[in-house]
Amino acid sequence: MADFLLIHGAWHGGWCWDRVRPILEEAGHRVVAPTLSGLEQQRTETVEGIDLTTHVDDVVGAALDLESDDLILVGHSYAGFVVTGAADRLREEVTLYVYLDAGLPAGMDPGSSFAWSDSLSPERKRERLDAITDLGLGPVLPAPPPEAFGLESDRDIELLAERTRPMPAGTVTGSVTMERGGSEGLDRIYVHSVDPAYPPLGDTPERAASDPTWEYMELATGHDSMLTAPTGLAGLLDRLARSG
Repeated sequence: MADFLLIHGAWHGGWCWDRVRPILEEAGHRVVAPTLSGLEQQRTETVEGIDLTTHVDDVVGAALDLESDDLILVGHSYAGFVVTGAADRLREEVTLYVYLDAGLPAGMDPGSSFAWSDSLSPERKRERLDAITDLGLGPVLPAPPPEAFGLESDRDIELLAERTRPMPAGTVTGSVTMERGGSEGLDRIYVHSVDPAYPPLGDTPERAASDPTWEYMELATGHDSMLTAPTGLAGLLDRLARSG
């Protein structure tokens, strides 16, 4: 059985995988779902200094701590950028990189740099930069309303309203420079949630679908598939692990 390292997207935490984790564990897999720095539920320390590189460090450290011979690294949404930065350092130490309705840098060539904000349209980028504020622990980007993630049930909307946390501003503006090509040349798959599609991703899913270096799949659910379709998502991940 495989080891899964599940990395949440922006404003979320490790809690968002709580419906997926037990299904994978029942299938015999080991599952770790950390919360990235600055997004802890009860954080009391400043988030200043936390940026995209911090989150890459979080993931690399968690991956190495697992000491796994069969590690599947899953990054949702914003975590596509985090996983890409981690892949640049981990490379073949990970069996499979799964980008779950995730952001992708425009390029991963050695020497290229990317930031989360670079993936946004000029309008959306300006909106997010203008929304950065200080809520008491340093500059942050507040979370959008839960409905922005394609949620419809009152249960899911209430969960996100209670648990999402603002993103440290450095994750929006900070960049990472590739040294070894990110996830290029490695086993990787892009899983796109299509019902409904998540507008901030822009043409990212189409880029992955048309690139022969990617395997591409679709899920008939919304962006937060770990909440809206946990059984289907866990089943897909289990099949990927068993297929090698």
